[in-house]
Amino acid sequence: MSTVAELYHAARGAEGRVLGDAIVANLPSSGARTPHADEWRVRGRSLERVLHALTDAPRRVLEVGCGNGWFSARLAEAGHTVTGLDTGAAELAQAARVFAHLPITWVLGDPWSAALAEKRYDLILFAASLQYFPDLRTLFARCREMLTSGGGILIVDSSFYPNDEAAHAARARSVAYYASIGGAEMGAYYHHHTRQALMEAAADAAMDFKPPRGILAGLIAGRHPFPIVHIRF
Repeated sequence: MSTVAELYHAARGAEGRVLGDAIVANLPSSGARTPHADEWRVRGRSLERVLHALTDAPRRVLEVGCGNGWFSARLAEAGHTVTGLDTGAAELAQAARVFAHLPITWVLGDPWSAALAEKRYDLILFAASLQYFPDLRTLFARCREMLTSGGGILIVDSSFYPNDEAAHAARARSVAYYASIGGAEMGAYYHHHTRQALMEAAADAAMDFKPPRGILAGLIAGRHPFPIVHIRF
């Protein structure tokens, strides 16, 4: 039986998202040379906003679901101390290889991994990765344990749906989509969170939810909004 990481990697390969080292090294700009150029333009704008929002001071950043490491690399280049976390061994191996010149710590695992047990971060980043976690309450509670006083969570390029009906409809589309590319099992691991679920999870973790505004404004790509959301103590 395939692991979730293996299913995910296979789905990305079917989508044309497993990229060569030369392209990964220069993301997001080199994303224009991929089948998903429009998405990479959005990811580039997201990166610009995040970097602008973090110019006041260097942060200790944990990127959860870092994949091939491109976002972690751009943060490290901007002077932040970065740990990239992912469950995919192939993606992390590429990240470590391509960005070996940068002082980034790469960790194979999830937010509950023993390697993070005593670690504390100023910022925990989910860049297009929150949808792979089924339970926001449990996730945010764990994040709070890892945050420094005054630290926060930054969620980038993940959709939140206005109600359960919209979330269920989105789930049906995702299930059909993964089946269409030969990865039907992956549909069970792609989750659709409502705005209310986000608010409730933040409240349970005793964190303040700050709706997107100003430099943390929502981005529009295709049919879905991709908000940047900041949750902090």
